Amino acid sequence: MVVIAMTLVTASASALMPDTEPRPIRLEGYWERTRAAPDVIGEVRIAAEGRQPRRFGVTAIQAYQPAEEGMQIFRFTSDHPATLLARGAGVERLFAAPDDRKIVVFATYAAGSGLFVVGSVDVAEPSPAPRQ
Repeated sequence: MVVIAMTLVTASASALMPDTEPRPIRLEGYWERTRAAPDVIGEVRIAAEGRQPRRFGVTAIQAYQPAEEGMQIFRFTSDHPATLLARGAGVERLFAAPDDRKIVVFATYAAGSGLFVVGSVDVAEPSPAPRQ
């Protein structure tokens, strides 16, 4: 009977532990937006060496291997709201993106550490000015 109880506790604990393997993600949103902004489903802070942490309003997020969508992808990040520690080739482009333009980031994310290795960053074209 004791062996069965220990097995159940061990299985439950391992189900709650984060997967430590980095996984590819696609993150969309805008700098300096909050959940109060239209289409923003959540917020994260993004920090990088030599840069002040910035707020990022998430409008969509998709993780792969295994497939998953939504802010729960960051549930095992040590800080709440999540702070992503950005590194990689795309960090400069990410931090240079204007606040008023949608940003799409392809990266890998390591749960627990919050390590966010930026591979590529697409910045949307500015919206055309409304006609008068």
